[in-house]
Amino acid sequence: MKRVPTKILSLVIVVLFLFTLAACQGATTTTTGTTKAPTGTTKAPTGPTTTDTASGRYGKYEETVTVTLLSTDPIAGSTEISYDPNNPDRASANENAWVAGYLEHLNIDIERIIAEDATALNAKINTSMASNDLADIVVCSKEMYYVMAENGVLADLTEAYDSYSSTYGIKIRQAVESVSEDTMNACQYDGEWLALPQSQKAYYAGTDVLWVRQDWLDAVNMDAPTTIDELVDVATAFQENQLGGEDTIGLGVNGIEDCILAAYGAIMNTWCQQDDGTYVYANTMDEMKDGLLKLQEIYAAGLIKSDFAVTNILNEEISNSLVGLFYAPGYYSVTACKSNLLNDEEAEWIAVDIPSLTGEPIKQYTNGVLTQCIVVNKDCENVDALFKMLDFELQMYLEPTKEESAQYFLCDDGYVMWNLRPFRNYGITAQDFYVGTQLNAALANGAKSSDDIPVVAQMIYGLMEPVIKSCDIYNTGVWDGNRDETYPWGIYYVYCISYPIVQAKQAEGLLVAGYNGPNTDNISTYQATINEALTNAMLKVIMGADISVFEEAVQTWYDTGGQAITDDVNAYYQSLK
Repeated sequence: MKRVPTKILSLVIVVLFLFTLAACQGATTTTTGTTKAPTGTTKAPTGPTTTDTASGRYGKYEETVTVTLLSTDPIAGSTEISYDPNNPDRASANENAWVAGYLEHLNIDIERIIAEDATALNAKINTSMASNDLADIVVCSKEMYYVMAENGVLADLTEAYDSYSSTYGIKIRQAVESVSEDTMNACQYDGEWLALPQSQKAYYAGTDVLWVRQDWLDAVNMDAPTTIDELVDVATAFQENQLGGEDTIGLGVNGIEDCILAAYGAIMNTWCQQDDGTYVYANTMDEMKDGLLKLQEIYAAGLIKSDFAVTNILNEEISNSLVGLFYAPGYYSVTACKSNLLNDEEAEWIAVDIPSLTGEPIKQYTNGVLTQCIVVNKDCENVDALFKMLDFELQMYLEPTKEESAQYFLCDDGYVMWNLRPFRNYGITAQDFYVGTQLNAALANGAKSSDDIPVVAQMIYGLMEPVIKSCDIYNTGVWDGNRDETYPWGIYYVYCISYPIVQAKQAEGLLVAGYNGPNTDNISTYQATINEALTNAMLKVIMGADISVFEEAVQTWYDTGGQAITDDVNAYYQSLK
């Protein structure tokens, strides 16, 4: 019988996983809460929140407004999504239901300028700036955002946002408020709010949980570990009992296990704020030593592979039932864990929060480096058009009626229309956890069919429905082990088990994301080389070297560019005050 952890139903809006599944495809402050807007630029709207006005649901313009948008095509090169020139709803980037929807609901005639790739986009931006012919709205890399900001061609978004979101813009306001403070701070320049975060390199849904073989726990009569010592005990029991055969791996890892370091207060690859307000690179902190020595102990005990630093076959090892414990994101339930379930009829997997020293929740690293921004030309006559379009997109994605869903979200023939949104990746830090929130709330309230599920969550419910229908897994926590339903189980586990674990930590401010400030000359010149050298020293310690090897490497890091980078990082954070 399959047991799953107790579900956490108090959820918050955070991130996108549909994008992760479709595209399957770090250093920071310790501030990871949400923000209403960058400090010193804009504030939460205090005016009316109704959308029932004479100008319509989104503040439709009385006369048609033409807006140009420069970007790459988000679906270019996709093998799963394509245009159909014979269908006007999906004919091209400039002719589809979304473009028509802007005109119908907002009176905005959008003209898209499509760059072939990122290189072509950057060239077009530079040429347009030089000729004073920049598009009204541009979706660009964070680096190009800074270039445009330095050239003084961008509009401050504050006034347009405040005005629009105080009367309309409920969804855009929710999206802005869901973004982490350090991400929104990166969208400031000289005290002005010049960009919206379009997408991030990875998302809160990519945050690690601890995966454990439940059938192996049963075999050794143990519970899932909540502390590092318990983790070691469980891994030892798995290995000593050879539950995966002679080649059993107690703890599967691919490199330096940052989740174990996190238990000692060292959030690897982040910048940690000190008591005096300054920031220090976490990989150089004294707290890192205890974590490295613990990993050295685990390595010496043979609980991780001797060649863990040079091999990258963890997925294969999981699939072949060699591993009983490993840290990975929740979506592993539809990748490596699913493969193992198909290969091993006895396999049972659960996911739990990462262990700490005491069993209490701890801060941990979460991927979240800003990579794309949306900016507006300072000469654009209708800056608020951006917020109108985004609000419309978010409404049609998050809370469409059935009719709207068939037109803008998931068509009756199965075509995923939301992929054609001109701002497809906007709200990536909110959308999919929102889907999970809606789904879990409906299931907790006794939903029995897709008719009882909010439209935005119906597609995901449909994927997991075979499992829920066959064994009532949501209410009983028991799965009957039908391997034909392994993928539905995986989808269920992502949305109903793994997401809530991460969402609970995010709500408590325990997720630390990546540095989102500008890439200075010092960062570009020194960071990659000196970080690699420091990492190599950490690996040597794990494999038995004296801790002095790490201490010397830290000093070398500072002496060969690290101090200059540290000064730049602190100057950036100081500029935000």
